[in-house]
Amino acid sequence: MNYSPITYLGTTNTGSFYPSGSYQVEYLLVGGGGASATNGGGGGGGGGFLNGFTNVISGSRYTVTVGAGGTCPAANQPGGNGNNSSFGQITAVGGGGGGGGLSGTGPNGKDGASGGGQHRATTANGGWAGLGNRPSNFPIVYGYNGATGSAAGLSNGGGGGGAGQVGGRGGVTTSAGGVGGSGSLFYGTFYAGGGAGGSGTATAALGGPGGGGLGGTINNANGVSGSINTGGGAGGHGANVNVAGPSGGSGIAIIKYPGAQVGSGGTVTTSGSFTVHTFLSSSFFNS
Repeated sequence: MNYSPITYLGTTNTGSFYPSGSYQVEYLLVGGGGASATNGGGGGGGGGFLNGFTNVISGSRYTVTVGAGGTCPAANQPGGNGNNSSFGQITAVGGGGGGGGLSGTGPNGKDGASGGGQHRATTANGGWAGLGNRPSNFPIVYGYNGATGSAAGLSNGGGGGGAGQVGGRGGVTTSAGGVGGSGSLFYGTFYAGGGAGGSGTATAALGGPGGGGLGGTINNANGVSGSINTGGGAGGHGANVNVAGPSGGSGIAIIKYPGAQVGSGGTVTTSGSFTVHTFLSSSFFNS
């Protein structure tokens, strides 16, 4: 990566912007993944994936927030969106919750960084899947759409979108729910994968690389929560599994810069000639 001045976060001491006494860092922010839902529920969308460069002011403190994964409030309810992660003024929003509930109750996936998948259809193609957001001030793809559920009678939920790929539609190429969309890579590790849709058969769908949860199967198998500190979306419960849906995976924040350690905060490691600060929970980065 080429380190060159991009932008300034500004010091928390005065709120001003100072080009002197600063150094550049690379950051990864991943928002919390979306929760999924019950009874052939759609998979949760992966959390927002933001990777870029910014300058920090030496001797200043920056708040780092790691967003929790979304939750499903109760049986026969759609999944909730994941929570935002942030570094100073830079924010990655959470993933969209998967659609779910009984017929006519919240079938649609929710909008988010990546969209939640749609609940099993009660009519052909069902409702709309969640939509991935693409902020105009970031030149990178921020997330992808969730997918629709199966046509009427198949009871397969759509897969949640991931940071790198749309979710798979339920019950079209296989008898399972839709697969979760793939996440995106940061130095060899996937983050923000979409959760799989719940299935109306005994075949489980796979979550997207980057912590997306496995989908459940009919009658007796729950979907799997998104993996912690990946921003992965949750997998939907199988058809006729009427308990609250699983949660999305929590997000993560990583700050990286060349040379020896200068700042403090998080878990500090080295990677080649770089210092890396990894935040698994909310804290502060002291520059």
